[in-house]
Amino acid sequence: MKALTTSLLAPFIQELSALDSDDAMTSEWAAGLSIMRLVDAWRMGEPLSAWGFRQAQLLVRELSDESRVKVPLGKILETVEQGDRARSSRQVARALWRYARMLELASSWGAAIEVYRMVLLVSDPDDEFRRTRCAIRIAFCVRWSNRLSEALAHYRIAERLARACRDLEGVVWARCGRVSVLLGKGNVPLAARVADRTNAIAERYDVDRVRSRAYHSAATIAYLRNEFETSLSLGHNALVLTRNPREKERILCDIGAAMVGLHMFEQARRIFDMLAATAHQQTTRWGAMLYLLEIESYSGTADELLRYERMILASRVPPAQRAMALVNLGEAYQRMGRDEIAREYLQQGLALAVEHGVSWFVIQAEKALSGRTPKTISVPPATADANEMAWKIQELASSGSK
Repeated sequence: MKALTTSLLAPFIQELSALDSDDAMTSEWAAGLSIMRLVDAWRMGEPLSAWGFRQAQLLVRELSDESRVKVPLGKILETVEQGDRARSSRQVARALWRYARMLELASSWGAAIEVYRMVLLVSDPDDEFRRTRCAIRIAFCVRWSNRLSEALAHYRIAERLARACRDLEGVVWARCGRVSVLLGKGNVPLAARVADRTNAIAERYDVDRVRSRAYHSAATIAYLRNEFETSLSLGHNALVLTRNPREKERILCDIGAAMVGLHMFEQARRIFDMLAATAHQQTTRWGAMLYLLEIESYSGTADELLRYERMILASRVPPAQRAMALVNLGEAYQRMGRDEIAREYLQQGLALAVEHGVSWFVIQAEKALSGRTPKTISVPPATADANEMAWKIQELASSGSK
């Protein structure tokens, strides 16, 4: 049990050790660590420490009302306090799941993975649906931690679990995850083949949220092939079919990227301004800022570019996202003719991408450093269909943000 507890708690201890004692996040991580210890003891049938329980209650009570984790942590405590593991395990699993989702929104991938693993430990072993969904969420968090080969293995496991319990939505979800990992590895041809097969499965299933994920994967592949108008159209299809706010935001971010590719800068700027200010997930807000930086580099407004540069460099993000930012900054300055600072950022980004195995950004940085990325790109005017699609997307984005 001791080794297992250490594994489960390690991300919480790491997060706490990286923070100053007066940092606002310290209390959230302290509360999470305290409660995970209690849950670990509770699931093993050990008597709960009265002092530890009171300490956890105090830590949760002192969290700000604006804290996203206060409610799920309080619910975990409330359920564990009932003591009867046989009757409470389902409620504890649900509360842990909500806590893990909040950690995802904050891009705390390592901690989210361990909370999902705890969900598996406290859940009924025969609950195949819960096992499948936990496997998918763990794969997603591992992917965003930039452990791509490990993520690919997790998605394969998730797909097998989903097929075993006839969860076709889970099958599509896991396969879309595989597409994302393959794209991260730079293997666009294989990603496209997996996506094509996934689209066929999704069309047979004929459930909107499932088809939305498949369309989104296809839109991403079209974007990477510089087929921006196709990407815009597929992104619109995905957006129309989803009801999940976080999925909508991720789709909108990729739609905005296609608009940038078509040099529809004003339309893209409106989307990214909204996402940078209101998106639920930190990674979506982060991506929106990077695209705003790119738009400023095309328009040549150095003051605005400098403002986004400062915001991006001040953000606390994992190494893979830091590599992406450095490469994007280098390309932005390259487009503005600031070659010396561009090269500095590109070299830093390349070194970080190589260190952490981010293949796509290694390719992107090397291309820019070799001078094979043109400073200006000749883009034909957007077609009438693309402009009409952009208008429809703006309407959907505006209605979704109200």
